Amino acid sequence: MGGAADDAIFGPKHDRMQTHAVNGAVATALAQIAKIPFQAASILVLPRLLSPDDYGIYYAVVPLISLSLTLHGVGVHQAIIQSPTFNRGQAAALFWISTITGLVGGALFFLCTPLIASLLSAFSAESAYEDPRALALMAASSFFVVWAGVMNIPRAIMNRQMKFGWLAVIDAVGVGLGLVAGILAARAGAHHWALALDFAVTCMIGLIGVWLLVGWLPTDKPDFSDVWRFFKFGGGLMAAELLTTASRWGDNVVVGARMSAQQLGLYGQGNRLANTPLERIYLLFERLLLPLLSRMHEDAQRYRRAYLRIIRQLMLFMAPGTVAVGVTAPVLIPFLLGDEWAAAAPVFAWLTLVALHQPVSMTMPFLFVSQRRASANFVWSVFSIATTLSAVGIGVQWGAVGAAAAFALSDVFLRLPFLWWIVTRKGPVKLGDLYGAAWPFAIASGAVFVVTSALMRIPFPNAFLLLATCAIAAYVVAPLTLALFKGGRMAMSDTLSLFRTETRRLIFRRGAEGV
Repeated sequence: MGGAADDAIFGPKHDRMQTHAVNGAVATALAQIAKIPFQAASILVLPRLLSPDDYGIYYAVVPLISLSLTLHGVGVHQAIIQSPTFNRGQAAALFWISTITGLVGGALFFLCTPLIASLLSAFSAESAYEDPRALALMAASSFFVVWAGVMNIPRAIMNRQMKFGWLAVIDAVGVGLGLVAGILAARAGAHHWALALDFAVTCMIGLIGVWLLVGWLPTDKPDFSDVWRFFKFGGGLMAAELLTTASRWGDNVVVGARMSAQQLGLYGQGNRLANTPLERIYLLFERLLLPLLSRMHEDAQRYRRAYLRIIRQLMLFMAPGTVAVGVTAPVLIPFLLGDEWAAAAPVFAWLTLVALHQPVSMTMPFLFVSQRRASANFVWSVFSIATTLSAVGIGVQWGAVGAAAAFALSDVFLRLPFLWWIVTRKGPVKLGDLYGAAWPFAIASGAVFVVTSALMRIPFPNAFLLLATCAIAAYVVAPLTLALFKGGRMAMSDTLSLFRTETRRLIFRRGAEGV
């Protein structure tokens, strides 16, 4: 029944693990690059075809589906990938367990939809969950729970077999075709259903692609004798992922429970614009940075030096642009999305305050994982959720802008210092290292803020010229300011050194191939 060394699907890999890791990182990076035009089109085209109200209905349902998908199988997925032994009988057993629980979970989600909507709409008569459209979309979205049940195990097997390139292709094709379906539906007047169709097509392409390429079918006799260890291992991972998902989407639920679909649409879209670039970077660094830090854990000095160099590079490239888009939000948002979305500009501006430190803060969970500090990660996750929901619950009294302002201020003055403190209590990276690395970039960001704010007062002939001038100014002022400080000069020197090294390596490689 499987598990043999010559099994092409479940047998051990004899290739170098480092080669697979590098290939996986390259495939992930290429997938993120391939998705950029589709994601940009999703952010820029669909809002011109749909209203904030349409997006509000969609954003009311997304958090509930995200939590349901996280609850269903995420931990087992990781357990399969990391298990030292795994055979066909266990795969068949886990598949049928996953499929049955997906069907049951989807049915329960469908049946409990009125109760969930009733509970969430009890806070306000204007709640987005009071809208019958949200109720209908929520009921239809029970399909995604069933989809997860059928999808989880074969995708985990592909990850275990390190078929990262194929997974990257599947993801990119799914995003592209989903976008096409969403745009066509939006043009046909489908409103919020166009967004749901976009996601549904992406999911179905993923399902079809995985089953076509996994090279396995659940036809073996299920072996239930040892599957409990997968659930035991995955339980802790699932709990941590649930906390992360709740932290990511909890503010949307609070806003939707207290405000109308239109206000939730403005808040959710501002949040999406601020977070999408960071989410793409996070996925890339999860593949690159975490294995790197895990290998260096025993060498404290190398670990510390490598991490500080990485976060300096992130701040160097991300901070100037983040400040610029925050300052220019009143012009940028109508320019990108249309005048109907002008009310989302202050929401977006407040949330860029969070995005300013996120390139650094988003890497800190990797420190927890690489140092095996699960309890500290759990404490941070609970603190993050509690402060986020409390702050947004207070700020929502002043509308979407108030919710965004409360979220941003609580993030900067509560979550940021707490995260930086708890992550440096143990391990090679100390609190002084983080603040020492960050303060030159904070000053440079302040200089960019002053210059771009001054440019906003100048009457430009058109919005494009204003935005282009502010972008150029941001990436001129920031390096000039950083050049005054040792940490800033070090970051720019690292960038130039990396560029020269990689360029030379690429030239020599092509030369060798030509010979």
